[in-house]
Amino acid sequence: MCRNAKMSILVVLLSIMFVAVNVRAEVIQLPKTNQKKCYATGGAEISCAGTGQDGEIRAGVAWPGTRFKNNGDNTQTDRLTGLTWPVVVDPEIAGVCDSAVTNWAEALARVACLNAHSFLGYQDWRLPNVNEYESLRNGAESEVAGWLNSQGFFFAVEEPFLTSTSNAANTYYKWTVLLAGGNAVTLLSESQGFPSPVWPVRGGQSGAPSSVYPANVWKTGQTASYAAGDDGALEKGVKWPVPRFKATAFTGGVRDDLTGLVWTRNANAPGPAACGPGTAKTWQGALNYVQCLNANNFLGFSDWRLPNRVELHSLTDFSRRNPALPAVHPFINVKNAKYWSSTSNVDLPDQAVVVHMGNGRILYNSKNASGLQRVWPVRSGIVIDTPPLKLSATAISSSAITLSWNDGTTLESGYRVETKEGSCSSGSAWTPIATTGPNVVQYTRSGLVADSTHSYRVRAYNAHGYSAYSNCAFATTGPSGAPASPSDLKAYSRGPNKIDVYWKDNSSNETNFFLYRRDCLSCPWDTRATLMPGAETFSDGTATGNEASAVYSYYLIACNGAACSPATRVAAVPLKPTGLNANPVDFVNLTWTDSSSNETGFQVYRKEALCADAASWVLKTTTAPNVHVYLDNSVISGTFAYHVRAFHESDGEPNAYGYSNWSNCAEAVK
Repeated sequence: MCRNAKMSILVVLLSIMFVAVNVRAEVIQLPKTNQKKCYATGGAEISCAGTGQDGEIRAGVAWPGTRFKNNGDNTQTDRLTGLTWPVVVDPEIAGVCDSAVTNWAEALARVACLNAHSFLGYQDWRLPNVNEYESLRNGAESEVAGWLNSQGFFFAVEEPFLTSTSNAANTYYKWTVLLAGGNAVTLLSESQGFPSPVWPVRGGQSGAPSSVYPANVWKTGQTASYAAGDDGALEKGVKWPVPRFKATAFTGGVRDDLTGLVWTRNANAPGPAACGPGTAKTWQGALNYVQCLNANNFLGFSDWRLPNRVELHSLTDFSRRNPALPAVHPFINVKNAKYWSSTSNVDLPDQAVVVHMGNGRILYNSKNASGLQRVWPVRSGIVIDTPPLKLSATAISSSAITLSWNDGTTLESGYRVETKEGSCSSGSAWTPIATTGPNVVQYTRSGLVADSTHSYRVRAYNAHGYSAYSNCAFATTGPSGAPASPSDLKAYSRGPNKIDVYWKDNSSNETNFFLYRRDCLSCPWDTRATLMPGAETFSDGTATGNEASAVYSYYLIACNGAACSPATRVAAVPLKPTGLNANPVDFVNLTWTDSSSNETGFQVYRKEALCADAASWVLKTTTAPNVHVYLDNSVISGTFAYHVRAFHESDGEPNAYGYSNWSNCAEAVK
């Protein structure tokens, strides 16, 4: 088919709002390669169990069930990375942007021409850098181009695609990506003299990462520009942290703060004597070597692995050579040589993917005895660098204190709780009293003496050690004979003058509950109501202005003739969000006005009906504070209604909650 007949040009102005949510700026998630099978040295498919191959370990973030989203404007967005590609590979505008591309300058000129003529309604197309093209690879497919064509693209071919990235050793040469088997990232001269497809891209991340898409593409490292619109000029991708690499708490390891991976500091990986020297090995020899390192608890750990293709490629700095690593790095013995990955070349499975650390080239190498390459073990960042956060201690009776904290890591096997008598400044000795399981972030200590003060600290642990300690928190138990504290305090705005308050009665010996209220965050507390024993609700009909101007807060105590319980946490009711709008351009883009200053976040509810219809509301998402936009990308067609409310969660267990009234209802018809 001739180029001019490849497609008709559709120009559509499309406004897509991508919602950025703050995440830890220094860490991105690398994607899985998608390789799910394992292969012997000779290429035969084998069981993956115990092999240590990519097909067994499958490290990385999972792919979305449907990889690409058709935008209805002749583009598709990659749900894994956020990059948007034209559905027609090597697109043209007949009679305007259709000159043959035979070199790098012509490739950049093609993209510039597409932008000048608002191709598909956009003027921000670019020639992809090497990492952006690499993100399209599917480790389960021998013909990646054919797989892309099965995903809704047209005319993807197994030919070298010129990238916007130049070779650091000789900028006359440019990096290309071949959408085929393992031999994927290599070099062609700037004026190679034969046709090359151009597949522009737009969107994705630039600077800060985004949690909207699971696997953010990172910068290549190239900062020098050799032509307008090239990689060095645009620097697309997630910015690298500075410094990128840090020595770990254990000797001999280096953590990559871009990816969270931990590598051996010695890129020659000399293991214990039982494993032999860290020299060049066959592919199976490399896998066996890593298994030996684990059997001998190398550097104190037993979860090393041979890195997969994506992990090994993530180290490359395309602005550097000999080695192609960032200028300031702590590694030693990095060879200008090929390093094994655990990923097979499924096109020719008697070969495995290797990365040349001298320049970053990705190619394949025979697995047999003639193919000896280097080994650089990696492991997930198992060192627990982040301690538990925001530890709080709350007395809930005259004999019990509840602790709660935020989970600072995903790497813990559990938490260890320690206590001492007195406040945090006391000189008493710390004593361990309990351990919890993973993700268990609450602990209640009972059997305490009335009116006694106790301090606490917590740290995470796993098989390899501990995190640092949390902050110290202390509490004083209630007086002797006092009722147990009420819990689960919740306050809901029901209208401009009404707030309903609910709680759980935990005692059987109270004579009254006392509910306290204030109408601003710094105002003094007043007694709002004295309630009978057994009460668990109160309707406050004098909460004037709670939707728009006055922030009402509540707490509760239980009392009897002997004493009063410790107070509950405070339930503070945020102001009501307003101006909710639902824009169904592609996904449903929700925006609203944040009227409050104390919200913990917003709850977005949806029902598959019009606002006035009787249908059940379902919680769709909870946003972070001050985030008053949401992209609902789960809708395909139908009628949908939305409303939003702000909420406030107290610090520490037992939590108290305050909820604003609902925003207006907004409808979207797809």
